Amino acid sequence: MQHNLQRVRWAIAISAAALATSSQFLLGLTPAVAQRNHSVVPAGVGADSGDTSSSGVRGQCIKSTAGLPSLTALLPQTAAATLPLGQTAAAYPTLWVYVPETTAEWANFLLVDAQGAEVYNLDFELTEQSGLIELPLNRMEDMPALEPNQRYEWSFSLVCDPIDSSGNLVTEGELERIELPSEQLEKLATLTPMQQALLYAELGI
Repeated sequence: MQHNLQRVRWAIAISAAALATSSQFLLGLTPAVAQRNHSVVPAGVGADSGDTSSSGVRGQCIKSTAGLPSLTALLPQTAAATLPLGQTAAAYPTLWVYVPETTAEWANFLLVDAQGAEVYNLDFELTEQSGLIELPLNRMEDMPALEPNQRYEWSFSLVCDPIDSSGNLVTEGELERIELPSEQLEKLATLTPMQQALLYAELGI
């Protein structure tokens, strides 16, 4: 696999606003997990045409995870027969993934529409061996805005073997952008990030 991405190391502390916005997703993690490293997919990194997506569910690049969750998309729990669904009012939401301690050096983010057509495919270098990975769609180069009232499927893969993608460890979820009434949008514009998070929770978003 050839990667033209520039090596970038960027780790930041989780802000109070980020914690508030993602609180419903973090509830399923233990305090020890929630306080681990937090990294952000680097800004200005473009989509890569390399195919590292996989349907595999177990990889060979995870270190001991005794008492800790495996690779996990931080989304509300849904029926076992369906992918977890996250709803958003944002055209460019931020997604979160918990990554257990791993030997993988690269990861892949893939977004497809309801028809299975590829919307975005990004390979990037992991800057931390474990912790919370923040995927801010608004910082991904050439990422198109999510269409209102449309569902998407997304996956995050640890590239365990650059040669054989069948061994990649994958977590998946669904994402739907919904439109809010104008009065709610106007109200959101007047609120602090914490108040916005509380309103989103009331609306079930």
